[in-house]
Amino acid sequence: MLRKVLVSVLLLSFSWGGGFVPSSLLAAEKAASLYKDLCVSCHGVRGRGDGPAAAALHPKPRDFTDCKVMAAESDETLLKIIKEGSQSVG
Repeated sequence: MLRKVLVSVLLLSFSWGGGFVPSSLLAAEKAASLYKDLCVSCHGVRGRGDGPAAAALHPKPRDFTDCKVMAAESDETLLKIIKEGSQSVG
């Protein structure tokens, strides 16, 4: 999960800026808000794939805290998933 959040923060930091608040802080806040709005229902608050909608999904949502599984994905694949959703990679 940390790797995905960091990638999201980096992507968003190039898009948003703001006054005297560091753009990286704004990007982190935006990434957290996007995760809450778009991901929590399936992946859960802690990214473990245990959100309220997860029980009805097949395949089950990824557990972002499983380092072995997450490390097996390329950065390009993770970036595509972050930008376009998991359906974009089949």
